[in-house]
Amino acid sequence: MPPDLLLLRDQQDRASLLASLIEQEGRVTAGKQPSRKPSGRAGRLAVALLLLIGLIVSILIGPAAIPPETPKSIPAIALSDQIQALAENDQVLIVLDYQAATSRELEALAAPLLEQLHTRGAELAILTTQPSGLFLAQTLLAQAGLPEDTQVDYLPGSYLSLISQAVNPGISTTGGNPVKDLRSFKLVLLVSDSSDSIRGWLEQIAPWIGTLNFAAVTTQMEAPVLSPYFDSGQLVGYAAGIADGNIGVQSTFNYRAYRVGLLLMLVMLLLGMISKGEADAIRREEERSE
Repeated sequence: MPPDLLLLRDQQDRASLLASLIEQEGRVTAGKQPSRKPSGRAGRLAVALLLLIGLIVSILIGPAAIPPETPKSIPAIALSDQIQALAENDQVLIVLDYQAATSRELEALAAPLLEQLHTRGAELAILTTQPSGLFLAQTLLAQAGLPEDTQVDYLPGSYLSLISQAVNPGISTTGGNPVKDLRSFKLVLLVSDSSDSIRGWLEQIAPWIGTLNFAAVTTQMEAPVLSPYFDSGQLVGYAAGIADGNIGVQSTFNYRAYRVGLLLMLVMLLLGMISKGEADAIRREEERSE
């Protein structure tokens, strides 16, 4: 064979490939199938079932009211002891300083205390420092079982309007101020959703009246700010949160709702862990496919 017609092995392979391509011309070939990514539906379904079962169990099983053996906070116990120490006809000043947004939480805490004070025969004087408090007080009085004709006075300016009287009790009050002399009260119960307002009473009014005891009912969020004032003795006690809802003669918090809230928190944490695991598994599968 002449050297010009001699094909090398590499040339033969290329010729075979060209012949194969010419032979397959016009034929339908199957494209590359896309790889299916794991959807993670099984994990989400498991979380949904756990959530559903937990909600049903929390709603149907267990007491609705807070169990009596629920541990109470030390400030709440001190507040209960202070109320128990009051004698009949002792004067107690109730100051309502909260908005409608926090009324459900504060009224659930304050109503049993007001009922207990009324049962012990204390003389209650009720003030509100918010214009809306004149309407919110009616709901609180109804929950506490107080008479419908209980007077609720409006105190504009909050504690700022009482500083002059606290400094000098001989100043005559004008302008329809309902409080004549704070020194006649045995206890001032501040029902407020603002720790700044409670601190104002303790720092601006209390130092001028050494014999006056101050207590508070506040939200769970504001309670940590009041802890130093209780430790120093400026507050004789305060109530805040679910655990302090049974210090009175009745329990107004629904313990089932509290358990459902805890369950939702746990399920959200579990859902985050599962979602993170699914995302890592999908990422590793994509890296292997590449």
